[in-house]
Amino acid sequence: MMKGYLYHNIVLSRANLIMMAVIEGFLVAAWIAYVVLMHHANEMDMTSATFVGGIILFGSLLSTELVSMDLFKNCEGDLWCSFAIASPASVEGYLGAKYKILFAIDLMLPALWLVVDAILGAWYEQTLAMASTAFLLCCLLLLLQSLELAVAVRLGGSFGSYVKAVVFALMMLGVAVYGLFGDLSFFRQEDPLSALQEAVFSGKTFWCLGCLPYIALAAYWLSYRYSVAVYRKGVIHYEG
Repeated sequence: MMKGYLYHNIVLSRANLIMMAVIEGFLVAAWIAYVVLMHHANEMDMTSATFVGGIILFGSLLSTELVSMDLFKNCEGDLWCSFAIASPASVEGYLGAKYKILFAIDLMLPALWLVVDAILGAWYEQTLAMASTAFLLCCLLLLLQSLELAVAVRLGGSFGSYVKAVVFALMMLGVAVYGLFGDLSFFRQEDPLSALQEAVFSGKTFWCLGCLPYIALAAYWLSYRYSVAVYRKGVIHYEG
């Protein structure tokens, strides 16, 4: 029954999955082209590479939202809810399939950039590793989706997307405030990327980042258990 639910969700999200794949392919091609051109011009500046790579990874992160934002909206309503509750796999299988699909998509983000890093690393000695940052973004995405899915199940998909958007906007505001008033002295170093990595992978920041994957997994699992527990109560808030 779980395989049936997985197939059902893939079919419902097929258009968004294709669009996500196209966007990810374009971003990967753009990054490879940028690195190749910079090396051929002998102008591989790590500061500009960090800036460009950050923008590309941010776009890669946002492309995954094409699937998550419609995963619950596409099957809200009394008919789908009654089917989920009455099916042999019950609510656990119905919601479990959605959680597994989003989890797989999130993991594809660092896996994709790990392959890109390996390809570029085989060509050039000096390049910017993207996979480590993509992995941190994957953990962040899991945390955001843990909140979104729990709210979506309880109060509807539209409200879940709204709550996640607000939290994400607040996080971006925090980044902007730090950019204006925080310590950005690493940009003035001869090798700003190395200086940034030294600042990040030392002290309390290192321990926080080390715990982030475990926190994200725990939050995602707790979100699933909560969603299963409140699914029947959330039916009255669904559209359709």
